[in-house]
Amino acid sequence: MTGRSGPLRRWGLVLALFLVAAGCTATPTPSPTATPSPTAIETPNATPTALAGPIESLPAGCAQEATRASTAPRVSISDIATQGYPEYDVLIFDFDRGLPEYAISHVEPPFTRDPSDLPLEVDGSYFFSVVLHGASIVDEEFQSVYEGPTDFEPNLERIQHVVLAGDFEAVSSWVVGLQGPACLAVQAFSGNRLVIAVIDAP
Repeated sequence: MTGRSGPLRRWGLVLALFLVAAGCTATPTPSPTATPSPTAIETPNATPTALAGPIESLPAGCAQEATRASTAPRVSISDIATQGYPEYDVLIFDFDRGLPEYAISHVEPPFTRDPSDLPLEVDGSYFFSVVLHGASIVDEEFQSVYEGPTDFEPNLERIQHVVLAGDFEAVSSWVVGLQGPACLAVQAFSGNRLVIAVIDAP
């Protein structure tokens, strides 16, 4: 029995070494590779940048006149204001109710007052007239409604001078003097606000 135990131990050792070698050379099963998440791509906003101020977009071409029928038979001017923006300046008329019929157009000097026909001096090199039919700075009882200036010089890039040329028989006419050639863009807001934008001519 003692003489046979040596060969058995040697065969057992050989078998053990064979199994270890087999385990070392076995091809490992690859672990699953994580799929990377797609990267978000930022796309530019296709919506055009809105203009600053009340005018949402500039009209094509270079308008030199604008007209519109009235929404009320007789209105009073309650306020007048000006404001400058990067692309344009605005002249704003507020009324007590509705909008009058208006006619806005490019005009050339000399200017006169209505109804006296006396000379009217307006500063500027390019001019628009604003005629408001069925409107006045007073009410039907001839009581003052608009109490602001009727001859003023805004400190703006384009609008240089705004002057009341006449307010007679419910027709209020104004002359706007500008620094240089300009185009018109006119919009009505809130049912009783008229916004006249003057834009540099191309």
